Amino acid sequence: MRGALVALPTETVYGLAGRADDPTVLRRIFKAKNRPAHNPLILHCADLDQVASVAELTPAARQLAGSFWPGPLTMLLTRRESVLDEACAGLPRVAVRIPASEQFRAIIRAVGVPLAAPSANPSGYVSPTRAEHVFAGLGCRVDHILDGGPCERGLESTIVGWDEAGRGEIYRLGAISAEVLEALTNTPWPLHQQDEQHPSTPGALLQHYAPRTPVTFELPAPQDAWVTWSERASTWKGEVGVLHLPISTIGDLEEAARNLYHALIELDSAGVTRICVESFPDEGLGATLNERVARASAAQISAA
Repeated sequence: MRGALVALPTETVYGLAGRADDPTVLRRIFKAKNRPAHNPLILHCADLDQVASVAELTPAARQLAGSFWPGPLTMLLTRRESVLDEACAGLPRVAVRIPASEQFRAIIRAVGVPLAAPSANPSGYVSPTRAEHVFAGLGCRVDHILDGGPCERGLESTIVGWDEAGRGEIYRLGAISAEVLEALTNTPWPLHQQDEQHPSTPGALLQHYAPRTPVTFELPAPQDAWVTWSERASTWKGEVGVLHLPISTIGDLEEAARNLYHALIELDSAGVTRICVESFPDEGLGATLNERVARASAAQISAA
């Protein structure tokens, strides 16, 4: 059905996909998610030729594409004139990536144009990593949900861009760490400092990735939940009345990343007072996980 909104699984999270060349469809995406109009979307492409049809591929971008595409890396690139303002909030750059999911790429090829696909959840809430998360969050606002099982990565793509001097910057931490980018390019990849109220890239709002239940790094008390990932904490025998939920029992950060959002969503309806999360090492994938929990916590502080 032309103009439909379809929730599709990627290797990162489920996306709410629609044609990127149709302004009516793009407006439906924003309305379905209750997403602020100034928050740009990511365009998902099937191959480099399709990327080149919507953005200017620089040599630096091609280098990263050769190493990480298809995969969980999004690049901010100068947009072509054909790109609709609704897709990039009227900004001069557009966010693009080629997803690792062969099924997703096949659907893009069948449609024949890039698909805009932000996470398939109400704006600001935890990103969905399972089809049931999409249905619970968006329900009939989605025309179809393709159930592809749990997402492989469980975290959004890393977003990168370049400043006017050609220096690379990370606009959003994600499934690919700064350390991996630095090892490939032999250059530093600092975090870009942007206005969180007027973002230049998707996923940069301060209040984001948050369940309704307060989230904290503090130790749990009775009536709280305790989300752990380390081998030490997996055998925690703490206070009576604390709901313990390990997202890894072997200290595996990739396993923890796959399970974190699912845990936050499940615990959000468990009747606990707070969701307490064991902190992660502040490097590699652990830095991304810490950042997501911190954003969830910031949303609760802002709402207080």
